[in-house]
Amino acid sequence: GATAAGKFVLSGIFRHPVPEMNERIVYTKLEDAQWFFSAYDRLTSLLITPERPARHQQLANTLKNEDFLNDYKVYTWEELQPELVRTVAFDQATTFVFLMILYIVVGFGIFGTVLTMVLEREKEFGVLISVGMHRRKLSFVILTETLIINFMGVLLGMVLALPFLIYLYHNPIPLSEDLGTVMADFGMEAILPFSLDPNIFIQQGLIIFCISMVIVLYPISRILTLNVLDASRK
Repeated sequence: GATAAGKFVLSGIFRHPVPEMNERIVYTKLEDAQWFFSAYDRLTSLLITPERPARHQQLANTLKNEDFLNDYKVYTWEELQPELVRTVAFDQATTFVFLMILYIVVGFGIFGTVLTMVLEREKEFGVLISVGMHRRKLSFVILTETLIINFMGVLLGMVLALPFLIYLYHNPIPLSEDLGTVMADFGMEAILPFSLDPNIFIQQGLIIFCISMVIVLYPISRILTLNVLDASRK
């Protein structure tokens, strides 16, 4: 309820990623701000960032149950920015659709490789079975070969993609002016960021592994039902 004026020494001027913030934000010491607004030992709001941002809801629930915080309100970022939550949900749904299309393409690529390998080796399989090799052992061999091929493909893909991801992580792609304006309205920087979270690599590797395990059922069933005489004549 009071007006005040003060002189402060500027240590520097920086450019905020969100243009509107350049006109509205000043970074200063907490003690200086409390003195300037005559709000000693007081805060208008306190931003808490947990070590694991994904567990922010759990932290908020814990703080809400603390007795000494009864006079305060605890909000998560979802409660403060519901529009952003809907935007993120829509973006995740779009990403999920593209990922499904990508998984289908990858699955057919793996299936084509496995199918070619099986058809070209049917005579070999017929000869091995005719000389006494058990079908189950032959199926295990094919399963092992398929897993090795997939493991090498996933590992090679990670090694080749990692340098590009590191570069794009430190040099994110700037968005166009129109799209950048939309992002700025939500208080986000107008860039396309990249992540080096190892969980992304692990998750995608596991998904490809599961796809491979489903595809490998075809050559195994082919071996278990293979007609030895027909295969040996090929």
